[in-house]
Amino acid sequence: ENVVLTMPALGIFADKSALGNPDATRKVLPNFEYHEVPGTGHFVMMEKPAECNRLVERFVDGLPPASASRR
Repeated sequence: ENVVLTMPALGIFADKSALGNPDATRKVLPNFEYHEVPGTGHFVMMEKPAECNRLVERFVDGLPPASASRR
């Protein structure tokens, strides 16, 4: 049986990352948002912190509000 997780997910990868495979990831996480940050190597968050933070903030701002039943 295939597992599919429907929650939003964010992946931020280094430029030309061998680890990032958005098509394969979307088979399990159909709401996966994939980004490669140009000009980065291993530590995206340290090499381009403003770009990384912008992607995280935009992702979080786009999340649906939490339902009252999850409190």
